[in-house]
Amino acid sequence: MRRVEVNRGGTHFVSPFPDRPENNIYRAMINEEEHELEWHYDDENIDVSFFKADTEKVHVLAGKIDTDNPHQFTRGILAGGSILVTDMTTSALIAVILKETTEISNTYLIIATGEMQNFDQTDDPVPEPEPPPQYYEIVEWGDDHVEVEGIGTHITLPVSADNVDCFILNPDGSEYIGFDPEPCGDHCIIHLSPGNQTLWYKVVITQ
Repeated sequence: MRRVEVNRGGTHFVSPFPDRPENNIYRAMINEEEHELEWHYDDENIDVSFFKADTEKVHVLAGKIDTDNPHQFTRGILAGGSILVTDMTTSALIAVILKETTEISNTYLIIATGEMQNFDQTDDPVPEPEPPPQYYEIVEWGDDHVEVEGIGTHITLPVSADNVDCFILNPDGSEYIGFDPEPCGDHCIIHLSPGNQTLWYKVVITQ
């Protein structure tokens, strides 16, 4: 309902990259075997560079996500499951967040968004030396309202479809319409589509 604008100070600090790991995945280590936060970045393949969080209560993919393969997780409800992003223009955010736990069920919020901009926002390319990436500067922030790109995503849960209820949510968070996940053996697949015209979903998993 209201436009978004960012104002950066006159000076800022950018920390240097650490030494490049062999697989181009920078990890925040808990110990020698466990890690919850990853930054996937390869300067030779800048079309794929994204952040991944794999925790007990929050799962996130954000950035220029690799759309060729499903992204596996090892903790929480997505342990043994995956997220596959199938349709986005430039970058996206997919988040699965545990919101409420009871004796018989767990309720999750799923956020799925692509590019965002204000109405009539204008971007101009910033001259940069070769090679790319090409950077853009917002020269006109535009007006109300905010427009957000819908994206296509498949989320595989290691839970039977009989135990999963899915809902498309209105902007205020209320339930708009329910839909069924696709059964896949002892797993199920939640299909998210731009056609749903929403940024977020509610998923209830019964014990």
